[in-house]
Amino acid sequence: MSLIPADNVMALYAVLLGLACLGFWIDTLEIGRKISGVIWVLLAAMLLSNFSVIPFRSPSYDFIGSTLVPLAIPFWAACGMTGKKKSCTITPRT
Repeated sequence: MSLIPADNVMALYAVLLGLACLGFWIDTLEIGRKISGVIWVLLAAMLLSNFSVIPFRSPSYDFIGSTLVPLAIPFWAACGMTGKKKSCTITPRT
């Protein structure tokens, strides 16, 4: 049994969104330039899962893998084909 149950979709998405934000933030740091933020996110998710904070299996994971990832792949492929990297990134306003 994990701290966040598999059927608590909103809490699980909050953790996953937090992990994604962590990955983007780490990419801006010096350590993120050496080891990608994706690796840090995967490592953090594995640790959270092994320490029973998030569940091993959940319908939320199935939704992300079957719906969101296939939608994201053409977007990033189109960004790579245009050659305009700045048009496909999210830049914070200053």
